[in-house]
Amino acid sequence: ACSPTKLAATFPAQGVRPLETISFDIAGIKHRSIAEQAEALKLAEGDNIYLQREPFNKYDRNAIAVYTNSGTKIGYVPRALVVKLAPRFDIGCDYTCVIDTIYKFDKHTRIVVHCELD
Repeated sequence: ACSPTKLAATFPAQGVRPLETISFDIAGIKHRSIAEQAEALKLAEGDNIYLQREPFNKYDRNAIAVYTNSGTKIGYVPRALVVKLAPRFDIGCDYTCVIDTIYKFDKHTRIVVHCELD
């Protein structure tokens, strides 16, 4: 199922196309603890990240959290995408997400994720 484990850590076999690809900026990094923000800053392009549904999140029942390979929560999938993705995660799905691009600015960092969903 869709959880922050290493079960879906590799892209599909060569020549096999995913059902859907999406890209998004990780939301809410600046609202995480200093330690969690530090973990986010250690990420490199090509690193795997993992997603986990949070159906009991008090701010958004469709929330999908973003985790590093080491299991640290660093933010969320943007709200505009989770409305569409949450039902798929709720029934189980295979996915692979990697850090696509990291933009470092003076006061913040923008991390773009690329996911393939089957």
